Amino acid sequence: GKGAAWLCRCDCGNEKRVAASHLSSGATRSCGCYRKDKSSEVNTTHGLSNTNAYLCWSKMVSRCVNKEHEFYPRYGGRGITVCDRWRKFENFLEDMGHKSSPELSLDRIDNNGNYEPSNVRWATPKEQCNNRRNNINLTFNGETKSISAWAECLGLSRSTIDSRIKRGWPTERALLK
Repeated sequence: GKGAAWLCRCDCGNEKRVAASHLSSGATRSCGCYRKDKSSEVNTTHGLSNTNAYLCWSKMVSRCVNKEHEFYPRYGGRGITVCDRWRKFENFLEDMGHKSSPELSLDRIDNNGNYEPSNVRWATPKEQCNNRRNNINLTFNGETKSISAWAECLGLSRSTIDSRIKRGWPTERALLK
């Protein structure tokens, strides 16, 4: 009573019974895979939401704009912003690329600066530690480094340099004595 039907094989390989009237009118063009694919295409912006780069990007934005985020006071709360270009993930990815190693994280070169291409890098945990706001940085021969970085570079202990500086030694003497 419903009219003729055909058993059709879709381009994807699936088989489905389709009313002859739907075939002749063009109402049916696939087994349903076309609609599913189109829906997925429309609802997918970049397809990278499960990547480490996307996770880092979304946390960066959240720290700066979401007043409910636990670290907002350290970022957005003290005026750190994300540049307009990086409000779109694809632009961030174009500028920064994917993380080359899982140990890397986003690091602002100038801790008081914003998240923008000229001020952000992928950094190791060690680089992150040497670039903290509470580090004591020393400049010697035109080069500025944290006490820990100078200690490693010169083969001294961090505590030795730290105690010398706290006793009021000039930087050159603290590093070279």
